[in-house]
Amino acid sequence: MKRSGSHLERVFDPFFSTQPERIGLGRSIARQIVDFHGGPVQVERQAGQGGMFHILLPIRANPCAG
Repeated sequence: MKRSGSHLERVFDPFFSTQPERIGLGRSIARQIVDFHGGPVQVERQAGQGGMFHILLPIRANPCAG
């Protein structure tokens, strides 16, 4: 995600990529997984370097019994 400034609002869109050889599903799938577990995904622009992604997954107080 080298051009993150102009594309930051679209980074989680399915099939969005600035690189033609990429499919553009990884970030979208990652966000869906984190959303399913109730956590946030945030991205911040790193000037000249792309973006930094922050993923937080909540810890459940009562984990499911196996």
